[in-house]
Amino acid sequence: MIRKEFGPLNDDNPVLKELHPFLKEKKEPSKWAGTELDGETAYVYYYFANELSKDKILKFSKSLFGWEQPMLPEDLSFYKSENPWLLSIAHEQIAYILTDDQYEINRLRK
Repeated sequence: MIRKEFGPLNDDNPVLKELHPFLKEKKEPSKWAGTELDGETAYVYYYFANELSKDKILKFSKSLFGWEQPMLPEDLSFYKSENPWLLSIAHEQIAYILTDDQYEINRLRK
């Protein structure tokens, strides 16, 4: 997500350029999983997640909390079947996983 008040990241930005082949869609909402803006909008980018896009993401930061503007888009999150699964709020150093899948819960506990 790119918040407008922190300044734009243009299409020449290395992160956006590297992830462009995986871009699914770009929206401009005021609300999405984990965040609601008061009367403003932001650019939210949705990408396909696979091994190649994972390698690109890890190239820029190995921490969820490293995804902060102005250097990187904010709040890296992952979805499963169009539902939020792993959400992060980088500037507050908050991250959580939304799942009822007992197998996933057991794996995460280990």
